[in-house]
Amino acid sequence: FLSYGEKQGGIFSHELQDTAISKRKVESYYNCYDVLLPYLLFVLHLFINGCLRFQGIAEGKRSTAGSSTEIVLVRHGETDWNVTGKMQGQLNIDLNEVGRRQAVSVAERLSREPNISAIYSSDLRRALETAEMIAARCGGLEICRDQDLRERHLGDLQGLMYHDLAKLSPRAYKAFKSPRLDQEIPMRWW
Repeated sequence: FLSYGEKQGGIFSHELQDTAISKRKVESYYNCYDVLLPYLLFVLHLFINGCLRFQGIAEGKRSTAGSSTEIVLVRHGETDWNVTGKMQGQLNIDLNEVGRRQAVSVAERLSREPNISAIYSSDLRRALETAEMIAARCGGLEICRDQDLRERHLGDLQGLMYHDLAKLSPRAYKAFKSPRLDQEIPMRWW
């Protein structure tokens, strides 16, 4: 799982056997909260290798006892498109068998955490299926589905092979590689 460290500006993986998920650095993030409210809102923009890999809002309850709030970010399990290098974006792709085993593994690990109080998930099947396995192992918590937690819409790049992006859709590829947070990826309208 990935835990978000506000002060360090880092995201760190712990106890995962999947070597594809290793220490990652947050290149940019925003942290917003209202001191009058009993919760914190973290607006996260996680960049890995210059590409936006996660964006969304995570909510945590503010502790009055002086202890900290831990927010755990879990990426969905593997899909066939991940394996082949096909860009998913907001297309609704299912987990494959490896992805289901990964979800079971992270669910088992998180079930040993004593204070999991909420689970938020994108409404896309790959994320929701991962969250459902975690919820089942963590006491049957209700999953808060939020389409704002979806992966970035990849415009013309959705469904294309990664190695073909620059050749097949250069304008969209340039937007995809842009470091700007407000950069939309162009989409053709047929």
